[in-house]
Amino acid sequence: MVKAVTLAFVLVLAAISLGKMSGEFSRTVLVLSYLFWLILLPASRLAAKRLLSRLGLWMQPVLILGTGKTGEFVARALLRDEYLGYRIIGFLDDDPAKRARDVRVNDARFPVLGSFRDAEPVMAQTGARNLIVAAPGMNPKALVGMVNRLQRTARSVLVVPDLIGLPVVGARTEYFFEEQAWAFRLHNNLASS
Repeated sequence: MVKAVTLAFVLVLAAISLGKMSGEFSRTVLVLSYLFWLILLPASRLAAKRLLSRLGLWMQPVLILGTGKTGEFVARALLRDEYLGYRIIGFLDDDPAKRARDVRVNDARFPVLGSFRDAEPVMAQTGARNLIVAAPGMNPKALVGMVNRLQRTARSVLVVPDLIGLPVVGARTEYFFEEQAWAFRLHNNLASS
């Protein structure tokens, strides 16, 4: 948002300079309006999220595939940050022992609604069209096949890789389209000169 507001401000200044209208606009008003928008836009965005969250319009139902430590980690993150916009409906897991019990995260309990193969019927029953795959120990070929299958019926499929603890500040995703692969680029801003 800061980049967008600053870019808009620079474009306005450039238009005023190129249009030779600098005598018609107060520089003080322009700088104050820039500072005003720097504060107003993030504050209004936060207020809108809070209002939509209270009205229940912000939250989208989500299913978490995987009841292990990664699945619980994802659930804790979603419960902690309500502004992400997800309401956990339940979990799916292939382990029959884990399906027999609920998943407890903080003070909340969530049902295990079936196995990974049951994802489509569970999505139809619950209306949850957002899936988070948190099964880092899963066979890579099985994971790719499952994601490809679920992608057809889900609104979104988020795959949590087994890279917890990796620095995320300044991280970018790079794509190798022909190979259908991706990688993380971690940029060190302090080392670039």
